[in-house]
Amino acid sequence: MRSFRILPIPLKLLIQWSMKTKKAVTSLEVKEDYLSQHSKRNVLRFVGCIENASEDTAEIVLNVINNELNVPCDKNEIDSAFRIGSYISGDNTSKPRTILVQFVTNIKRNEVFLAKKHLKNSNISVFEDLTKQRFNLLQAAKRKYGKNKAWSSGGKIYVWDAPNNKKSCVFSITEL
Repeated sequence: MRSFRILPIPLKLLIQWSMKTKKAVTSLEVKEDYLSQHSKRNVLRFVGCIENASEDTAEIVLNVINNELNVPCDKNEIDSAFRIGSYISGDNTSKPRTILVQFVTNIKRNEVFLAKKHLKNSNISVFEDLTKQRFNLLQAAKRKYGKNKAWSSGGKIYVWDAPNNKKSCVFSITEL
């Protein structure tokens, strides 16, 4: 039977190694979130569009964009449009599932996103498709600063800091 000798590693070195590892993991998480958000740069969420079993989601979205947002758009400017979540047939009590729309260009996506103010008195809303981390950050910012003083634009989260009378970009919950 072999005997192993345990090498004494100073606790200070282990703590330093642990801190370096934590920093590296945090850095990788930030980079992953950035890349994930970048892949969603052409995507918007349409919430509240009426749903039926045999529908063409692209046509539903085009109807909202052209008629309610007054933004000229045709089918070749939409890469894909689909609902997320499971469809429950015959269930008229649940709210309609969200439609994810990926535009061919970021220019058209931004044009549609900026026109969302035309939906103020409607049951339909348009949101950016954010990563889970950024969505949670936006929700926390809205709880702290108020619904109208926290928003997202271009995948970034902004808050209106009333005492300083300026907007600030927020990257983590610790900055709130």
